Amino acid sequence: MKPKLHFFLFLICPMLSGCFTHIASHEVIQGKSDCFFPAAIYKSSDGSLAVEGTLSKNRKQIHAYLMIPQKVLVEAHKKTNGEVSMTDINSLPPSSQKQLQLQKELPSDYRKVVDIPKGQGGMMSVNQRKTINIVAIGALPFAFIIDAVTFPLQIEVAKGFQDIN
Repeated sequence: MKPKLHFFLFLICPMLSGCFTHIASHEVIQGKSDCFFPAAIYKSSDGSLAVEGTLSKNRKQIHAYLMIPQKVLVEAHKKTNGEVSMTDINSLPPSSQKQLQLQKELPSDYRKVVDIPKGQGGMMSVNQRKTINIVAIGALPFAFIIDAVTFPLQIEVAKGFQDIN
């Protein structure tokens, strides 16, 4: 084989096996969200809802209100053809969930409709976001080097498995 082809195979083949690179690359982008535990439901004069509860953010507990606009309730109602639950709102597409807002204070036109018994309100994921793990990005070159160095060993192991079958 030509030297250029050897060099090409040396660079490309580890990417094809990529055990360590694969592990490191999965850690680069991570999904995160905060947890909201409902305690009571409020309704406004325009039909919008507010859910009072506890927001768990970065291991801190914050009293907050989750504001649910009327159009989000209508969309959830169309999907369920019946009563809308917190699970239904939580399963709406991201474009609808972005319309939900967390506030520290409740506007004056909201009136309490019902208290949710402790432990029965479930949990909602709010403030869903993706974060980039800088450490994992920094580990990618090292993972690639480990894959390149261990590639001959991986070939021998694969040949061993081939002989078994």
